[in-house]
Amino acid sequence: MTTLTLQLELPDNCKLSEQEAKASLVLKLYEDGKLSAGKGAEILGITMRKFIETYGTVCGMTSEDLRRDYENACQASRHLNKKRLKEKKEHAFS
Repeated sequence: MTTLTLQLELPDNCKLSEQEAKASLVLKLYEDGKLSAGKGAEILGITMRKFIETYGTVCGMTSEDLRRDYENACQASRHLNKKRLKEKKEHAFS
């Protein structure tokens, strides 16, 4: 997997810490469907649950919306892990 490293200079009047700027970008990428909740949480160094709660707070989601998003993210993560495990097993026997 390739990665992209950014260096960005923002004017002082933005009044954002480095972590806040990073979170803003990561949350936008999640909102646009370009980043999973798990990967977003990993980048920000927080749990997936905290990531979804943060996203929900920013977007004004209800607690039911947050619960549903968290359950969907957990299900997708389990599916992806099973898929990766299956691919590793197939590769080991080829």
